[in-house]
Formats: sequence, structure tokens, C-alpha cells
Amino acid sequence: MTMETNEDILYANKDVIEFKNQKADLGNNPQDAVIPKSTTQPVISGSDSPWRRTFLIIAVCLGLLYVLMLAGSIFLFVQYVQTQEAQVISNTELKTQVKNLTAELMVSKTKVADLENRTAELKTQVKNLTAELMVSETKVADLGNRIAVSQVVFAASMGNRRNYGPFSYSVTMVYENVFINSGGAYNSGTGIFTTPVSGVYFFMYSGHSVSTRTMGLWLMKNGVQVLSIFNHALDCNPSYITGSNSISLALEVGDQVYIQLYPYTWVFDDSTSHTTFTGQLLFTL
Repeated sequence: MTMETNEDILYANKDVIEFKNQKADLGNNPQDAVIPKSTTQPVISGSDSPWRRTFLIIAVCLGLLYVLMLAGSIFLFVQYVQTQEAQVISNTELKTQVKNLTAELMVSKTKVADLENRTAELKTQVKNLTAELMVSETKVADLGNRIAVSQVVFAASMGNRRNYGPFSYSVTMVYENVFINSGGAYNSGTGIFTTPVSGVYFFMYSGHSVSTRTMGLWLMKNGVQVLSIFNHALDCNPSYITGSNSISLALEVGDQVYIQLYPYTWVFDDSTSHTTFTGQLLFTL
């Protein structure tokens, strides 16, 4: 037995009523009698209606799901595109930054290289200036030494010793009465002058004696006789005789110059300084 739903019955009754109204209208106007087509859906039995509605619901849900999936796909695609564009922009900015940093690094390297070159030049200049300074200091020191040693001069006499000699051997004269000894080259304890700097020196010496006695004095350089003064004894009334001699010598550092008394001769001196020994540096070599 087939059971109709209230909705189906309602549609069927509505169609019947509309058909009767149309028929009544046709009775009044026969020329217009046309059987209208039914605009209603055929009545579906009650057993088919739930499946149709279920199918429609499923179709609508599937349609909505498809629309949602399509909208989601579109949204994800838009997001993806935006992400790619942002990433491209970011990569471009990064490339620009890397390019700028690379350029700055190159400039920095160039500046560092310039600084290194400048530092090397400054070191070379400092080295050269240091060498020049050392040369200058050496020259100044040498000049100072030359100035100091250029003031080499001495003068001395035997002093108040009266008669000195004779001896059976040669004796080095010691001139104890020192007038000047600039540079300290003359030794008043030994009577020997020691050359402090190479150069040309001028020496002069003198001897005083009684005419009735023989006097002989040698100027010695490193043990070798260079000059001499000699007065022979005279057979006359006693008187005093003075002899002198001088010479310029080229001497090296450490050379020694001194005066020796001949054997069996003698000299005389008193407070008036008759017997003397002097020397001075003329110029250095």
C-alpha cells in the first residue's frame, strides 16, 4: 500500500483546483479552449521522496565542498604568489645589500691596502731618518771629540831644581812645573806626552846650563831620537848658555814624545823657568 505525504496531497489538490478553474473559463470561452500543460511536477510516491532529498542534500554539500576547496585553492595560490613575490623582493633586497656590502668591503680593502702602503712608507722613512740621525749623532760626537781633542796643548818647566845631572845613562826629563795641560795628554809624573788623537803637533823645548859644563837634550818619539840640543863646555869665565829647538810631527793615537838628558851632561833651572817643554795640536788627521 502506497502512502502519500501531506505535501504530495497538497500539490495534487492544487492542480485539481486549477484544472477546474481553467475548465470553467473554457466553458465561458469555447474558442479559447486549450488544455494547459501541467506546471506541476508529477506526483512522486512517498517511497522515492527521501532518496531525492538526500541526493539533493549530498549534491549541495558536495557543491559547497567543491566551492570551499576551490576558494581554499585560490586563497592558497594567492598566498603562494604573494609569498613568492615577497621572497623575490627579499632576495632582490638581499642581493642589493650583498652588492653594497661587497662594494664597501672592496673600498675598505683598498683603504687598508693604502694604509699598509703608507705605513710601510712611514716605516721606511723612520728607518732612514733613524739611520740619518745615527750618522748625525756620530758626526756630532766625532765633531765634539775633534773639538775636545783639538784643544790639546801643554807647557811645563823643570822648576826650581837648580843643577840636574850628570848621569852615566840617558834620563827622561820630568817637567814638574806645569803651566797648562789642556786635554791631559802630558803626564807630569813621567814627563811623557801621549798622543790623544791623530794629527800634526808642534813641539818646542829648551835647555839652560853653565857655560863651563856640557849640556845635551834629545827629543824622542817612541824611543827614537828626533831632535837634539848640545852645548859644549867652554874654558872661560862661567856664564849661562841657553839652547832650544822645535819641530812639527805627524803623530798617531798612542805615540809618545818626551825629552831625554844625554849621559854625562847636565841642565839648570830655577824659578825663572829656563828649561822648558811645550807642545800643541795644530790640526787633526
